[in-house]
Amino acid sequence: HFLLNSLSSFSHIIKKDQLEAENFLDSLTSIYRYFMKHNQSELVSLEEEFEFMEHYLYLLSKRYGNAYQVENHALEKHGFIIPFAIQMCVENAIKHNEGFDDDPLKILIESDSGYITVRNNLRPVKSDGNTGYGIKNLKTRSKFYAGEEVIVDSGNNCFTVKIPVVKTI
Repeated sequence: HFLLNSLSSFSHIIKKDQLEAENFLDSLTSIYRYFMKHNQSELVSLEEEFEFMEHYLYLLSKRYGNAYQVENHALEKHGFIIPFAIQMCVENAIKHNEGFDDDPLKILIESDSGYITVRNNLRPVKSDGNTGYGIKNLKTRSKFYAGEEVIVDSGNNCFTVKIPVVKTI
């Protein structure tokens, strides 16, 4: 889905703004380069993961406008994390919650005592086909590769995922 949606967005942008289309294509290329490099990796550096996230968030902004606002306040840049873990949490927040240009869904990324935390307010879509597979997969991979399980909390009208950071590998 991601590739098809990205190509559809690219098609609209290319007709309107050549420079913006080049920027979009550069980010899409960076995302797929990262995917090819780390698809089979157990852990990646936080620095690489956050660089990947910058490109991913740029594409999201072009697709959804201001409907989903992601703020990255994570100060921790040293250590290692499961590849694509932050992206999966952001993608899940968008998939399972409504966002609007005039009332965006807020998604916050922070570092918190050995964890990267991804939190969003809850605005469930009416029919999202939630299987829970993404979170289960992330928990399993984290326990196996990082030695700790991901912590999930859905209280106080927020959905929070805490992903453990491995200090050394």
